[in-house]
Amino acid sequence: MRLTVYGTRGSYPVCRAGYNRFGGNTTCLYLRSGQDQIIIDGGSGLLPLGDRLARDCDARHRVHVFLTHPHWDHVMGFPFFRPAYDARFAITIYGADSENKKLEQIFHSQYRSGSFPVAFDALPARMGFHRLQAGDEVRLVDTTVRCIQLNHPGMDLGYRFDSARGSIVILTDLAPIVGNILGLGMKERAADHPRGFEQDYQSLLVDFIKGADLVLYDTNFTEEEIVGKQHWGHSTPQEALQVLGHLDAPPGLVLAHHDPDHDDACMDEIYRLAGRAGAGQGIDVFIAKEGGSFEL
Repeated sequence: MRLTVYGTRGSYPVCRAGYNRFGGNTTCLYLRSGQDQIIIDGGSGLLPLGDRLARDCDARHRVHVFLTHPHWDHVMGFPFFRPAYDARFAITIYGADSENKKLEQIFHSQYRSGSFPVAFDALPARMGFHRLQAGDEVRLVDTTVRCIQLNHPGMDLGYRFDSARGSIVILTDLAPIVGNILGLGMKERAADHPRGFEQDYQSLLVDFIKGADLVLYDTNFTEEEIVGKQHWGHSTPQEALQVLGHLDAPPGLVLAHHDPDHDDACMDEIYRLAGRAGAGQGIDVFIAKEGGSFEL
């Protein structure tokens, strides 16, 4: 398994001095797992990934795209995804319905007249959709994919990818849940016993990660920045380490979903502090950089 980062910013892309080493594109990850070509999210990083896939394609290709949630920074690249305009590609998009749109409508609406010149139905690639709910499992050729609902406004899924080579968990976007229940339908389910719901969610999250080799975690904020913004749906390196600290054999932690206001110098300091804290817990800490890869 090889996970390559094509975009790791949250909110919006950045392109200015001081952002060269960590990159400025929004979330897009490419996982090569045996025969399976898997994309997680379609932020602006989907453009360079699409260019590479189209350039390297010499036969019919099947691509699996797993969408965490439809916020703009995670889908803005889809109308410019070159393989969608190439009849050699079969593209299946997996994800959950949002609170007001079916999965298919999320993508069709990006291509509607008045917003974009090409209609979704005119795309030459063979496009398909696979609707998911939390707890579902998908079996590809060499990879088993499971999903979990995360604590983030609307419907947001985290994914676990298991193969004979290892296991990778992708958790972006999510926020601490204690006193901060955010996900679609969560407040209703927690109405009678909010504290019990929070504890059950945390246990479910830890169990979802258990046994994985690597977890990519939303660490958008520092502890100082998250004050007053917990309801935005993002987390911190300290929160990620706290979650992994519940495991006897924690996986490696990859800091991701970087705040667009954090330049390279700021990211260096966040990484340094998180690495030091992780070492104290016996957790290896890494950081997502555009163009960087993690291999199992």
